[in-house]
Amino acid sequence: MKKQLLLSVLFALIGLFIDNVKTENAYYIVSIRRNETDKSYDNETGCVQSAIDELVNERMNDIYNIIRNNQDTYILKDGLIDEKLDEFEAIPVLVKKRDDNVEESDDETKIEDEIEEPEKLVFNFVNKNRPSRNVQSSNVNKNTNYVSIESKLISHICPISNYYAIKVYLSDDIIDKVKNLDNIISCRKSSKLEKPTYKITHNGLKKFNSNPLDKRASSDTYYDIDYIKKETGWSDVSVQKYAEEHLALLSQNKYNDDLVNRFDDNYYYPSSAGKGIDIYLIDEGITVNHEEFDTYKGKSYERTVTCDAIIEDGNINVTKGDSKKKCSIGGYQEHGTIVASVAAGVNFGVAKKANIHMLATDFYDYDFTAALDYIKIHGIPHKTIISVSRNGVSFLNRDIQNKINEMVDAGFLIFASSGNEGEDACDDEYVNKFAGYKNVITVGASADGFSLDDAYRAAYYSNFGKCIDLHAPGAVEGADFDGCSSSLSKICSNSCISEGTSFSTPIVSGIAALIMSENSGTKYNYKSMLKTLIDMSVKNALTNLGSNDTPNRLANNGKHIVYSSDKNYEGCGILAGNSKCSSGCCSIDGYCINPNKDSKGLCKISNGCQSEFGTCGSSSTIVSPIDSYGMTLDSFNKAMKTSSTFESTFLSY
Repeated sequence: MKKQLLLSVLFALIGLFIDNVKTENAYYIVSIRRNETDKSYDNETGCVQSAIDELVNERMNDIYNIIRNNQDTYILKDGLIDEKLDEFEAIPVLVKKRDDNVEESDDETKIEDEIEEPEKLVFNFVNKNRPSRNVQSSNVNKNTNYVSIESKLISHICPISNYYAIKVYLSDDIIDKVKNLDNIISCRKSSKLEKPTYKITHNGLKKFNSNPLDKRASSDTYYDIDYIKKETGWSDVSVQKYAEEHLALLSQNKYNDDLVNRFDDNYYYPSSAGKGIDIYLIDEGITVNHEEFDTYKGKSYERTVTCDAIIEDGNINVTKGDSKKKCSIGGYQEHGTIVASVAAGVNFGVAKKANIHMLATDFYDYDFTAALDYIKIHGIPHKTIISVSRNGVSFLNRDIQNKINEMVDAGFLIFASSGNEGEDACDDEYVNKFAGYKNVITVGASADGFSLDDAYRAAYYSNFGKCIDLHAPGAVEGADFDGCSSSLSKICSNSCISEGTSFSTPIVSGIAALIMSENSGTKYNYKSMLKTLIDMSVKNALTNLGSNDTPNRLANNGKHIVYSSDKNYEGCGILAGNSKCSSGCCSIDGYCINPNKDSKGLCKISNGCQSEFGTCGSSSTIVSPIDSYGMTLDSFNKAMKTSSTFESTFLSY
């Protein structure tokens, strides 16, 4: 009886709650498709594109009239009509502006007729995101008088695959009316991504002895440039001495103090350094008057560092003047500035010569989709990297997935952070944006790079799961404006320490830029780049991954040999500066083994014994396994005996 009473009370409360819930007005992404057989919009002929543009404008008029005729469904909780509908009051003014050149008496009559019969009034909705595709009324129907309008209720987003997405402000009561229109294939409520969470410590002024781009190997060094060239296939090698740990960790295999006496804090990278590659950052903004964003004016590797656009409310606003140097969403640039400096900063960056393009983008689905479309129009296929350090969790958004697929098919690479919630990011249904989406290279974070004890442990906050392609250092030093002048004429040199997958992601984006720049003749796509990064990565180096199905791969830029900065080694082979064993064999893990005590068979070539650095025992079957440190014996031998190119060493098509 008590149970029945409790159920009755529960149902009563639920009913009371439902009665008190008012209808919600919200933005929806509405998709319009002309024909199912149409190709992707950008691959269609100009004639077909124009037909699609005209159809989209026609349906936008239909939807606008539905809204206009159902304004009473937009009543808010306070009993008032939603103020977004105030734009209908401006329609007579728009008609008057259109008819400034018409006889006054005719003009007045026309306005009265059109206002009284709104169905006869046809709007030309301005396409701010693709202005070259605005419908020209003279090309549609000479007997129709179009009124141009920039509406807050309905606007273009962009084409996606073979349909067109628009943003519409709908009440609950008219959603079905919109869905039932011809050519409408979907109507989805928009959602908002989460603002990134991360740790930051402001350091203040950071002084560097010299530009790292000017640093080359001297004769008195502990590393072998010729060997590095052979191993990596790089045409030339640059060395940044005393680099930050998040950089030093990228250009060597796993450091083991049993084998190597002192950690090598140099950052080794190809001298091409990302030259000619565009890195687009979809983030909150940037301020470029920092020494990290030097454009090397007058140098042969001069580059671009700009904020290209501000994207909010689904609208792309191309920057001009000072906005190209300083832009933001809500006045907040800190996160984007750090991300940009880690990807391609002069001192803190992975790809120091790459171009930086910031898109200051709000957090709604339609803003992200519009940002991708901007890159589709302005980016160069196979020369453009897109880095996204933001997340959210919801059901799979088909429009976003379709736009990602379209971008990848066109030759663009997308990198996304796994997120900082310490949870599974790879659920097939309730997915993480954008870590759980297909055709995205997803990056998790390894722990504190400032303590080598934690450098090879997955960060506690890093999301995990089967969709995490790589990990990279999540603790970084980056550009910071805290304490600097707000004047664009002042160059800031301050830095900060930050932690999060927001910063491991641009690290891997930077590595991709290095690969593309050094191999400029290769057209990398999603599959070939992912394969390259996986082949180059350090395998099974991390602990604390969060789940058994999380791939154990630590990002590496192609250089695996581990040097000791004091030239003292206790081990052998590539994990110990290519040192040789004075006696015995050199195991796959870099230890010198006494053959008489080799109970595990580590001196057998079939078990990865390195014959170049010790005496290996014979084996009836010689195999070429991938060892636990990310290199195959085959690629290792190529590095030792040949000067094969980068692709032949790390890519096998």
